[in-house]
Amino acid sequence: MIVESGREDGLDDETILKRMQDKLGMARKEEEVYLEQYGRQTV
Repeated sequence: MIVESGREDGLDDETILKRMQDKLGMARKEEEVYLEQYGRQTV
């Protein structure tokens, strides 16, 4: 949900990862795996 809403809001990966950490208390590696699962933004 955080990844999806972040994408809809046009947020970059770092901002989405920060939100996940703040709201879910996830470790950085877990966040990266989760974000990768839903696809990283291409530059």
